[in-house]
Amino acid sequence: MSAPRPRSSRPARRSAVRLAALALGAAALLPASSLAPAQAKGMDDMPGMSSGSTTVLTTAQATKKLSKPCQKLVKRSTKHMSKADKKKRAKCIDQRTKLIHDSKKKAGSKPSTGGTATPTPTPAPGQTTSPGTTAPGATPTPSPAPGQTPTPTPAPAACTPAGQTLAVTAVDMMKPLLIDRACANAGEVTFTYTSTDSSGAAHNLYLAPPKADGSPDTSKKTVLISAPVFKDGGARTAKTTLAAGTYVLYCAYIGHEAMVVTITIV
Repeated sequence: MSAPRPRSSRPARRSAVRLAALALGAAALLPASSLAPAQAKGMDDMPGMSSGSTTVLTTAQATKKLSKPCQKLVKRSTKHMSKADKKKRAKCIDQRTKLIHDSKKKAGSKPSTGGTATPTPTPAPGQTTSPGTTAPGATPTPSPAPGQTPTPTPAPAACTPAGQTLAVTAVDMMKPLLIDRACANAGEVTFTYTSTDSSGAAHNLYLAPPKADGSPDTSKKTVLISAPVFKDGGARTAKTTLAAGTYVLYCAYIGHEAMVVTITIV
């Protein structure tokens, strides 16, 4: 009597092949969107990249595009820098600001304000809040006739505490100016101007009456401090005589439009 032949393992192999095929088929049916978020996430998180294909320059990337002498000046501290080098450095920083500004335009977006929109000042009584409207309880201010010099917007009748020196601080070109107190009495007013901007950008200080939207009317500007102010560069001081009304302090450099603050003179 012959020995029984061993059972063939062929059916077991066939079952394994079928299971593998079923697993591959199930994976093929998964939606591509289940993998997309992981791939797309990195693009938005990359520095200097927009959600589209156009690059928006960061400060570091814009600095690398400057000339070698400019890169050295921008990276240096202004503490022991000569006046001539400070002026050169200010021009270099303006070039860097323009590069960032232009890259944002190419990306199809307006200049960023660093997540902080420029605040619209609360209108004083009589100040127009928008074309055709006036602050509640206020008497509309008539528009000046052609050739007539406009007068400042009427201001409230009190400023507490009283004082004639206002301390203004530049923080960042994408943020509003800081001020220790936002009102003073009519007459001679003193402004002290300092910078804590860690980017090393230069800042100046101008004054103008507000437009209807609260932005400065640069056609009626007064230059307070034209020389650039830097971080660790000390304070600059300016004096001017102001009539009662509302005014806007601002930095006039291109790309620094967010740097504004409204004051009231009574």
